[in-house]
Amino acid sequence: MKVDPMRFLMTCLFTLFTAGAAYAGAHDVSKGPFSDDVLKEADQTRGLELFTAQCGACHTLLNGGGNLAGPNLGSLFLRNVGTKEGFAYSDVMKNAKFTWTPEKLAEWLRDPDGFMPGNKMPTFDAIAEEDLKHMLAYISVRTESASWAEAIPEQTGPKLSMAEYEAMLKSSRPDFWSHLFDSTSNFIVMAPEGEYKFVAYFNEDGSVTSNGGEISGFWRVENMSSFCYALHGLPIEPYEWVECFPIAPNSVERYGEGLWISEPVPGLKVKGGFYNGRPYPGVDDSAPEWAKPIKASGGGKGGH
Repeated sequence: MKVDPMRFLMTCLFTLFTAGAAYAGAHDVSKGPFSDDVLKEADQTRGLELFTAQCGACHTLLNGGGNLAGPNLGSLFLRNVGTKEGFAYSDVMKNAKFTWTPEKLAEWLRDPDGFMPGNKMPTFDAIAEEDLKHMLAYISVRTESASWAEAIPEQTGPKLSMAEYEAMLKSSRPDFWSHLFDSTSNFIVMAPEGEYKFVAYFNEDGSVTSNGGEISGFWRVENMSSFCYALHGLPIEPYEWVECFPIAPNSVERYGEGLWISEPVPGLKVKGGFYNGRPYPGVDDSAPEWAKPIKASGGGKGGH
């Protein structure tokens, strides 16, 4: 059978168009200041630096990541605003009627209050106009919202030991290091039955201790991008958990209760913060009456 070349070409174009419709949505990826062609050429490494410094303390990027002070951004440019399950959005976000695109996010980053008055996001330093494409490219790839590029490669070269990473962290980020090891970390576990409060201490020998009875744990630095810790022996379910947070400016260097909210295990909310100095006096960490006996149980991973 003879094939009409023009009909064949039109069929192929139609197939490509319909296959890409779910991604493109309201965003014409061929046009605009942040088109696919522009983002392809952007510097994702620079975008990583910007995101870590400006956004990493409040947002996780990968699909399935936990909500922190801000919602997880997985598949951001493939979903409508205010629709991340489990996050308490402001009324203005819940009532907004648009789909996130790189252009929309750029408007937001330029002036959150002007773009959407009444939102709850804390203020942050403005991002230079010339840097927006780099951050948007990095977010596009890390949130799996882009079909046009691969993520920036993982670290190359010899992998350092944990001790070497820890020494590097201590020398390169003395502010981060001293804040962790000279302060008292406080936790408020928000379980269905009520709240349980306790304090813990990160120690330079890699341990985590607490004045909360059997609660203890450890911390690790496996690369220079994240600090992870584990706690176990809680007198309430889930009894243990693991969390990581970015090694970035303003990620932990603040004082107060409830500086961040995370979900280290599905269904469990935890407020975290820091008190200035250690040991911190006058903390009542006795287990509430509804607390269950300590027993071994599987934990989960979250992100902060």
